[in-house]
Amino acid sequence: MDFSDNCNVRRIDNRNEDEWFTEGIKYFEGNGAEQNYAKALECMENAASLGSRAAMFNCYLMYSQGIGTQINTEKAFEWCRKSAEAGDVSAMYSLGICFFNGIGCKPQPYTAMDWMEKAAENGNSEAYRITAQKYEEGIGTKADITKALYWYEEAARAGYDDAMLKCADIYSTTGNIEAASAWAEKALVAGNDEALYRYGRMKMTMAKNAADIQEILNNYFIPSAHKGHKDALYLCAEAYRVGAGTEKDEAMALKLYEEAGEKGSRSAIDFLVKLYTEGGIAPQDKAKADYWKRKEELYR
Repeated sequence: MDFSDNCNVRRIDNRNEDEWFTEGIKYFEGNGAEQNYAKALECMENAASLGSRAAMFNCYLMYSQGIGTQINTEKAFEWCRKSAEAGDVSAMYSLGICFFNGIGCKPQPYTAMDWMEKAAENGNSEAYRITAQKYEEGIGTKADITKALYWYEEAARAGYDDAMLKCADIYSTTGNIEAASAWAEKALVAGNDEALYRYGRMKMTMAKNAADIQEILNNYFIPSAHKGHKDALYLCAEAYRVGAGTEKDEAMALKLYEEAGEKGSRSAIDFLVKLYTEGGIAPQDKAKADYWKRKEELYR
């Protein structure tokens, strides 16, 4: 293989990095050449050796997924590192993942966090979420809820509905119910099922009368219960049992308590153990009490 540096343009076999990259794409896609992943990888490695950071990242992807070669996490890691150091933002994110999880290297959470935040600072939206999580959990960095919120909000603005809910949670814990409600509502509009329940809980803190409670029950908790949310099922059971925001219906309450219990609601399970032991909206039943006691042990 002939390496040359004519007119300050580095070449391999008289091709520069762009030509090798283009050739690699042809072999990879089978467009202009017969599809051949092994040849595609060879071309990409030539382009990468000449400095193409996009080719470096493609080499990382191909070695990590076993495309045109056997999976080799160590080689994948090295190409990812080189691509990240050359400024490829996707590689920065992937290198952070490698260092967090020890893929092709030893786990190094602090180094991982450095690369992940660098990817976030350069606009990688998935890195927004990971950076936020690590600041919240204190992994690879000192826990910092202010920085966590900053990156969750960046992720939320990028359209991640789970990040919207995280913003709602953080604002709620700091007592900013208005901001919490705003983010929960955005998550709801984005189609996040969990937001139905969360937004309903936030609305409950602002309920002033029975009509407000009924509106919240009908618009948030009951639809959330229909989607199988265990906590919504429990709250609806409570509402039907005492007639809060709806007509009292003990049969419906019992049905919902049991559905919530089957999905793992500890509050529902505790209620059912007591109910079937002592009696109430249903008669005492030792077999059912024992059944729910076993569930209680399971979810302890």
